[in-house]
Amino acid sequence: MLNYHQKFQIFLDLPQIGTPGYCSPEQENGIGVTYQSDFFSLGRTFVHLLTGIYPGNGNLQLDPRTSKLLWRDEAPEISEEFKDLIDDLIEHQPRDRPRNTQEILQEIKEIEADNKPTLFPVPIVFLSFALNLVFLTLLAMVNVLTLGWKVFFLVVVCVIGGFLFLPLIKYLL
Repeated sequence: MLNYHQKFQIFLDLPQIGTPGYCSPEQENGIGVTYQSDFFSLGRTFVHLLTGIYPGNGNLQLDPRTSKLLWRDEAPEISEEFKDLIDDLIEHQPRDRPRNTQEILQEIKEIEADNKPTLFPVPIVFLSFALNLVFLTLLAMVNVLTLGWKVFFLVVVCVIGGFLFLPLIKYLL
């Protein structure tokens, strides 16, 4: 049984016409295209979507030494890891691009794992625990404590609560 590449080999070896700015160097030179050629086009599409700059017609410069597209500064809000993935997709040489979609998916999973925020930072969890401890102690001793101790515990709860909620609000915003 023939695989996808073998079935369509006749089409893959023909010179291809592609959209300038998006098609791979091998495609521009009339060399047979591969999956890596499609990855190049995908990477260039990402560049256009993330920067708003069409990657053809010299709108983005090429590094004269490495032939890499100089686009990263045009998308400062994008993580460096995702920029690295895009740079992998638009490598000049097909052998330097991902070999298959599984490699791309693996890189995306690694980026997701690296960028997952913790649910709450450790200081907030600690302060929350301390606030609960103080509050439960206050509740347990409500009949035993004098008014002075009750006011003291109330102040402690408010102070800890303030230290808890200010970082939480900053973290969430």
